[in-house]
Amino acid sequence: AEQRHLDLIEAVVPADGRTSLIPVWRLAGWILGVAPTLVGPGALFTTVNAVETFVEQHYVEQIHPLEAEGGCPELVKLLRACCE
Repeated sequence: AEQRHLDLIEAVVPADGRTSLIPVWRLAGWILGVAPTLVGPGALFTTVNAVETFVEQHYVEQIHPLEAEGGCPELVKLLRACCE
């Protein structure tokens, strides 16, 4: 699901509006997945829940200012869909 969300967002956000830190975030995501897996299933599920909660809160924090400014309706729609 995460790759699908990334693909959808990259289709809406122009290349010059994207972060150059994507490789760093991919590595951090990989480490965040591997480390709890080594500890055990409970740690993995706790980590996944925390990450999903953080991402959804981040999307909501982006939606509100965009709606207030009336900007990027396609992006707002996409972010809302990613929160479902």
